[in-house]
Amino acid sequence: MPVNTQAALVALRGLPLILRLSGSPKLKMLLTILPAVFKYASLLLLLLNIRSVPLAWHARVFRPLVALQWRYYWLRLRIIFKSRKQKELAVGQWFEELLPVGLSPFDSLLSYKTRATLDDSDFNGHLSNSSYAKTYDLARMKTALAYFPSFFRVGGWIALGATHYHFLREIPLLHNYEVRLRVGSWDQKWFYVVARFVTHSKPKKSHSKASIEGKIRDGTPPTDDSLSAGSTFHASLRTPADGLETPAPTTPSGVPPSDISAADAMKAIAAAQMVTEEPDGATVNCIAVSELCFKHGRITVPPSIVLASSGFSSPSPEGEMPYSHANPPPHWAEARKLVAPRASKEYVKFLRGGWRDVPEAERWWVDALSGSVEERRKVHVEEGGAMGALRKGMQGAGSV
Repeated sequence: MPVNTQAALVALRGLPLILRLSGSPKLKMLLTILPAVFKYASLLLLLLNIRSVPLAWHARVFRPLVALQWRYYWLRLRIIFKSRKQKELAVGQWFEELLPVGLSPFDSLLSYKTRATLDDSDFNGHLSNSSYAKTYDLARMKTALAYFPSFFRVGGWIALGATHYHFLREIPLLHNYEVRLRVGSWDQKWFYVVARFVTHSKPKKSHSKASIEGKIRDGTPPTDDSLSAGSTFHASLRTPADGLETPAPTTPSGVPPSDISAADAMKAIAAAQMVTEEPDGATVNCIAVSELCFKHGRITVPPSIVLASSGFSSPSPEGEMPYSHANPPPHWAEARKLVAPRASKEYVKFLRGGWRDVPEAERWWVDALSGSVEERRKVHVEEGGAMGALRKGMQGAGSV
């Protein structure tokens, strides 16, 4: 008998059994439930990874921009029946309130709060290394819009030159964490931002919510000496893996600051950030330093111009009222003429090289960031400082 005929007879003998099973109530129930189980399992999987679906990252990055646009449209709707002059005044006042007028760059602090979700974590149940960069993008966008809305309004943008990470302690799965950003320093081209990824333990009874928020807002920045790569740091890092204290990195005696490697510079920055405990007792999990560049088209704009035109300035003299919108710094009278909505063309021309035509004695952006701010900037960005050593170390790594 041919093989195919024999196989057909075997199949026919099993047909009555299949027919009997197909009429079984249990099998019918199973066949009814399976599509529903598959559907809800797929939906659950989608929800667990919702932040990683196509275009989710773009939606999260541009969410602050969309929110700002809606606030602007709501303002225009509220003043729709006012005169043209009243509209200009209202828009100008609303826009000026967005700017950090009178704030010292080194006293600024913005945070981005999120959670280590399943799609952002690795097989060890910790936030994956790549997710730090993804979250840092979101935090930088929020900070850029908060600090430099006038620069973005006229078509400016910020290019990312490099980012350096120093991982100190893992962030567990489903744990809340926060990215806190501070201005590190700047030179004629590069603008440095230092970010700390921190997690919170259960708050102590002695700390009230109001006092914690006040301490974060008024936290004292690291001292200039602690940010110098040539300094010796008295800090210790504790990891949950072994519970042992790791001594902080120190600069070898006799080694010039200019010869410090990029790794040593990152360790120096991390140690400097750990010298002073976070005001609210938060644990520092990672330190990241970004090199940014302000651009208008293909033209590079010096960071000091963007900072000063956004309202940043040196602190007010001792004994006087702190600078603010109500008590603006002296340079703000000149900066306001450029950042006003009706002066967009003049501001663009100024950013794209018009600032070079201003006599040195009349360069208000230099005066705005003089004094203690300029001293701290130099300490941080020179070769002996943390930012300068990091940059020099990475440039040297390119020749390896």
